[in-house]
Amino acid sequence: MTVTPEATETQSLLERQPTEHRESPRSWSTPRKAAILGVVSFAVFNDAVGTGIVNPGASQIVREFQITNPAVIPFLISVHVIGMAIGPLIVSPASELWGRCPLMHISNILLMASLAMGALSTNITTLLVARVITGMAGCIPIVLEGGFIADLVSAEKRGKIIAIWALAPVSVLTDWLGPIVAGELTLRLGWRSAFWAMSIVAAVQTLVAMFILRETSDPSVLRKSTKSEDSGSNRWGAFVTAFARPVKLATLSPVVILSALKMSMAYVIFYILMSDLPILFGDKYDFDSSQIGYCYISPTIGAVFGFTILGGLADRVFQKRTVKRGMSKPQDRLAIMSFEVLLIAVGILAYGWSAQAKMHWIIPLLGANLTMVGSSGVVVSLQQYLTDYFGPHVPGAIAVCTVLRSVLGSVLPSTIPALFDRLGYGWGSSVLAAAVLLFCPITSLLNRFEGYYENAQMY
Repeated sequence: MTVTPEATETQSLLERQPTEHRESPRSWSTPRKAAILGVVSFAVFNDAVGTGIVNPGASQIVREFQITNPAVIPFLISVHVIGMAIGPLIVSPASELWGRCPLMHISNILLMASLAMGALSTNITTLLVARVITGMAGCIPIVLEGGFIADLVSAEKRGKIIAIWALAPVSVLTDWLGPIVAGELTLRLGWRSAFWAMSIVAAVQTLVAMFILRETSDPSVLRKSTKSEDSGSNRWGAFVTAFARPVKLATLSPVVILSALKMSMAYVIFYILMSDLPILFGDKYDFDSSQIGYCYISPTIGAVFGFTILGGLADRVFQKRTVKRGMSKPQDRLAIMSFEVLLIAVGILAYGWSAQAKMHWIIPLLGANLTMVGSSGVVVSLQQYLTDYFGPHVPGAIAVCTVLRSVLGSVLPSTIPALFDRLGYGWGSSVLAAAVLLFCPITSLLNRFEGYYENAQMY
């Protein structure tokens, strides 16, 4: 008997669907499921805030440690993404091997310890290591949250739950709440107080999770209920296979390689803005740490606008083309991406040239806002494109994009102070805008893969 790829894919989907047996997490009471999702969502929120608390106090930190290299500030702000690059490659297969709950407890403990380590650091090296560990801890609930929701909620009810528990707190609050709270604490009590405050919150989070969290991964629940275990070789074999898939995609799939490059561009611009705001508004506009924290509201509003408005516009274009053609194509998700890239370039130019002329502080913030509108739109378009292209096997492709953008996002922003010092904000931003526009042809290259279907399972 010949098994078709469609049959294999259908079988894989059926195997991944949690069943409604008596021990299934979906049969748990609504309050119990809500409590678990609340704890996980708060962990995502808390980890994201924890990674942003260093931003307003970065200048104070380098002065205390007597650091004169201007590249240290952006590296200090973005270095946590190194941990976020390593984490997804391990967390996803590890959750299949040990379940989600143990990894959540590890994440909470690591977050608490790394923040305390940062507060106690006596040199910049220790603080940088603590930031990397914070990034590793923070990526765990981000990777697992979708799995918790899928374990506990049926597909037809999942959209509203994702909006309530995941997108609302993370997209709207974390980008500005961390810097604002940290800015106030840094101004009044010093930068270490922000780390101690978040470490205390993480300790409370750890205790609450130990009482409320329960394993939701369906195979893990069944193994516990029947007191049986898969053979060690089979489980480790699955771990190795899942771990190797993103590596193969990163080297063999042109769709993933091109998408990862363009998504990395959008994230690198985001990290450049996040790391340059304290420098620009601290040095040129003489803002204190509290005022610098409030500056992050503008790009955050831009990010939310990009996710919602441009994301909705892309959906309407996609649906219109689908109706007109009678079928959908993944490439239709890229219809407005060239416009989104143009927004990034225009926003960067507005940010840089207004800073060069030292115009009113609202002008560079509006430029940052416009830049984030375009960057968020690019990310949404590419995520939708990859999801349509790879279907249920998209996590491997997303993992490649996450690793590449995290590595580049941790390294490239540290080169920007030298660029702005040499060329000034005006011409320096022009160089960045030109580099962004060089990524426009990637959209055309991705459109050339029309009719060519890759399945992550083939890797």
